[in-house]
Amino acid sequence: AERSAAAEQADAARAAAEAAVAGQERAVAAVEEQRTAAIAQLAAARGTTVALERQRQEALAAEQEQAEQDQAEHDPTEPPAPTSEPSLGPPDDPTVPVEPSAPPQPTTEPSAPPQPSTPPQPTAEPTTPPEPPQPTVEPSPEPTDEPEEPEQPDPPASGAQAAVDYAFAQLGKPYEWGADGPDSFDCSGLTMRAWEAGGVDLPHWSVAQAQRVDRVSYSDLRPGDLIFWSDNGQASGVYHVGLYIGGGQMIHAPRPGKDVEVQDVFYWVDPSFYGRV
Repeated sequence: AERSAAAEQADAARAAAEAAVAGQERAVAAVEEQRTAAIAQLAAARGTTVALERQRQEALAAEQEQAEQDQAEHDPTEPPAPTSEPSLGPPDDPTVPVEPSAPPQPTTEPSAPPQPSTPPQPTAEPTTPPEPPQPTVEPSPEPTDEPEEPEQPDPPASGAQAAVDYAFAQLGKPYEWGADGPDSFDCSGLTMRAWEAGGVDLPHWSVAQAQRVDRVSYSDLRPGDLIFWSDNGQASGVYHVGLYIGGGQMIHAPRPGKDVEVQDVFYWVDPSFYGRV
């Protein structure tokens, strides 16, 4: 009789453990589904693709992991022993799901991922760009917090001038995601080909281009420098790039449905940083 009762208790414990594991797996699957939906919304808001946004998220996660490793190397002190058993539920951040390592029932439901913010869109169609080499149309409207325009920058090097000349020659060609010419471009495809004409090989990815440049201030900008927009102010969060042509203006391939154009550097949201190739 005692053996029979022990067997029943063992069967009940096994069933409870299996139910806990199944519940944990469902929670992890729900987190991954929410993450995929959030990435799809972010891609739609930016006019990119789910694959590119997922790649950006993975780059952000890799950068954060590297930063944590670096901090751990500089701070070798032993962590305090936990006073209670840690919860094995899904992580607070649903964008980085993990596999359950033990069968306990998750203590909390996974939180929903934050909704991506939609970048503001230009309020007016761009004005017709003037002929190269120097646009004469004054940018309008002027933002109230715009930094002072660079005063008499040094003349561009021959490679930078070749990059600017190439970009001018592409004005009016349509935006197409993943394209790098000759008939259509996306933002990093245009800057890659422009600097290829200037004798420098850049990767066809705005994040990688941001990692290759030396940062400069707005007041130090020269024609041929690159202008970046980033979610987090760092290279890992870059989602758009343009080519500075002087006079507070740039040439860029903006988004689907638009053509390569000359625009004021501050016509949209303020750039995150600037770089010299």
